[in-house]
Amino acid sequence: MKFTCSLLCNHRARMKLVYVAGPFTGSNAWEIERNIRHAEDWGYLVSQAGAWPVIPHSNTRFFHGSV
Repeated sequence: MKFTCSLLCNHRARMKLVYVAGPFTGSNAWEIERNIRHAEDWGYLVSQAGAWPVIPHSNTRFFHGSV
């Protein structure tokens, strides 16, 4: 399957995706939040370098054992 794009995609200059990985779990809610914020800090640095960060930590921030 071939995808087409208009404003967000330029075939000559494609933005790279960078997966930000690191610890998520902790012994309490604050340690988990600290790990998430650390991953987001790295994501910010990735975006400043011109890439698109993928930060799965942010997708599961509020689960806290509910899954």
